[in-house]
Amino acid sequence: MAPSEKYLGTPRTAYPVIAACIVILIILSVCRAVFLPLKTEEVIVRVRPGDTTRIISHKLKAEHVIRSAFWFDVITALTKSDRKLKSGRYVFGGDVSIMQTVDKIRHGKSTLLHLTIPEGFSLKSVLRTMTKAGIAPYDSLKAIANDPVLIKNLTGGEHPSLEGFLYPETYTFDIDIAPADIFALMSRQFFCPAQ
Repeated sequence: MAPSEKYLGTPRTAYPVIAACIVILIILSVCRAVFLPLKTEEVIVRVRPGDTTRIISHKLKAEHVIRSAFWFDVITALTKSDRKLKSGRYVFGGDVSIMQTVDKIRHGKSTLLHLTIPEGFSLKSVLRTMTKAGIAPYDSLKAIANDPVLIKNLTGGEHPSLEGFLYPETYTFDIDIAPADIFALMSRQFFCPAQ
């Protein structure tokens, strides 16, 4: 027998070690996908009446709320939540695990939306931030922010847009608030900032 053969071992002893390693990797992967929270920015996800678990899981995955649509589907089936998911608009953000996400949708827990507008943001950047948060599509927000009637009502003058009139702040509001009302709140803060 050659010296190198002595250290290889027999296939009978190698297979259980390989199988054990594979099982450990699968368990770690499942734990990561299911229990480890995913850090996300705040987004609104709409669950419509009639949306299946698969549709919901793919929406959540597309918005980076969950790591795996597959494991969301598995968890909802195992917890018998797949038929109990409630429609509505949900705000997700921060450190959220799949288990917390399932629980939130199963119990219909809707919360307030927090939107941060940093100092120095242009109107375009504000609109992108609002779009990313799921408030409304960019083109819709742009049309509202450039509406001459709204601009005159909010600023008291004639301006091409709300550029420069949106106060940098962290705003908290109901997720069903209209975009025009958000702009009104931001411009009101501009003219009367907190003392």
